[in-house]
Amino acid sequence: MTMTPSAAPSPTPLDLFALARTNDPLLEQQFATHSSGTGANATALRDMSALVLKKGNVTVNMRFVTLHAFLSTNKLENIHEWAEKKAATYTREGQQSPAEWIRKKLSDNKDINELHTKRTRFEESFQRGHEFHYGALNIGGLGATKYGEICVVIDNRFWDRPFSPVAYLIGDSLKIFMNHENQLEETKLKTSIASHAQRHHLMALKHRPDLDSWPRQEWSKNVCSEMEYIEAIFVQPLTLPYVQEIRIKKSDYDRLYDLGSNNVSFGTLSEADMLLVSAFETVNTIMMRQNLEWKDIT
Repeated sequence: MTMTPSAAPSPTPLDLFALARTNDPLLEQQFATHSSGTGANATALRDMSALVLKKGNVTVNMRFVTLHAFLSTNKLENIHEWAEKKAATYTREGQQSPAEWIRKKLSDNKDINELHTKRTRFEESFQRGHEFHYGALNIGGLGATKYGEICVVIDNRFWDRPFSPVAYLIGDSLKIFMNHENQLEETKLKTSIASHAQRHHLMALKHRPDLDSWPRQEWSKNVCSEMEYIEAIFVQPLTLPYVQEIRIKKSDYDRLYDLGSNNVSFGTLSEADMLLVSAFETVNTIMMRQNLEWKDIT
């Protein structure tokens, strides 16, 4: 897709989801142009688009401790919601602001703090930015695993509800759309975004140069992986009725299962592993109650 030079940032917060809808006709036109004909690339474009419509879901990757909290509370919090809850709960030593709780969570890790500064600037560029939740468009794999080994799959019914918009960005929002001065590359964003209605065309067009050379069985790994993904941004907190399935790498599941099943006598597990096993068992209980199953992927 053609990228254009950046413009000065907007003086007022932008509506991300309106930007996505505005770009939809351009994506549809580009897809029609490039997918016409009988050539290998045009055929691959049409096949990828159809595959996204058939198998595509937004997925959210997380660590096991986050999955445990999500299943226990029936609400997936973003960092702002987490910090607000902490500030309201722990008041004995004097009120700490949500911002102070976020600083405490990030500790003194320079890289994480720099990313958080960039994320804050990104979210401040948009209406409802502090409500943003992040995921990735996935067609069957383990998702954006740099954010966690657990891959929670959101049922597409989630987007059918009123007031549940989602925007799809061509890649990592901070790497692609924030410059070295932590300013939003607004013009670039406006041509690299889609609503739910055009997500399949955005995915296909992004990978158009490579599709006809990739083995079909590798498509799911190539388009959504540790470092490569289409980013999904939404504002409605995810709840359990809209979880379709939970994916995990087979070796990770086997380790959790073996920890719990083979070490039942006292003193055989470290305290950390005992807590992990306890969380695993709680997670499984809640999943059975919600008719959810693990899907292990090799």
